[in-house]
Amino acid sequence: MIFQRRKGKKIYPRDTQLIYHFFFSMNMVILAVTVGSFHCQQLYNMMNKIIQNQSLNRQLGTFHWLSLFVSVFIQGIVMILYLKCFQNHWQSLKHRQKLARMLMENHWYEVTQVQNTHFFKDFNPRSKEKMTYFPKVFYRQSNGLIHILVEISLGKYQEPLLNLEKKLESGLYCELTEKELKDSYVEYTLLYDMIANRISSEEM
Repeated sequence: MIFQRRKGKKIYPRDTQLIYHFFFSMNMVILAVTVGSFHCQQLYNMMNKIIQNQSLNRQLGTFHWLSLFVSVFIQGIVMILYLKCFQNHWQSLKHRQKLARMLMENHWYEVTQVQNTHFFKDFNPRSKEKMTYFPKVFYRQSNGLIHILVEISLGKYQEPLLNLEKKLESGLYCELTEKELKDSYVEYTLLYDMIANRISSEEM
């Protein structure tokens, strides 16, 4: 159970756009909170009018533009503070996105064609791709180290997944410190920024 909890974040196919999804969700939450706080009374009155079946007079005035400006300003401040104060989380997002793109671009997954059935038989059935296999890969940061766990599935993609050293070092800009076989998994342990630190020390 302890090993299960320490696996880390699982890599999914949708993580190819992880950074975009993260910032989009964060900005939408900020927008909803700030605009909602500015217009809570107006929203309350609007709901009362809807309940009472009264007509709504929606005019975009100066106050509305001010609330949008404040929302955008707060979004910018939050993004700057996030990039400054949560660099490890930001780095993990970039790494997880790169890992997902590595798996997808190398086609280390399997899909099957599934036909969509319609209620009306006159419609021609259309087929779509359904992913039936995607490698189980987990990402975790701990004490300045990056741990990447890859499941040993005994499938046709096992050989490249067991030899990811060069791809991980060059793609994540890390240096491999340990490669260990565990129960049904191989764990890659990498030291982040080791290459950059080594170059700077050699220049000195």
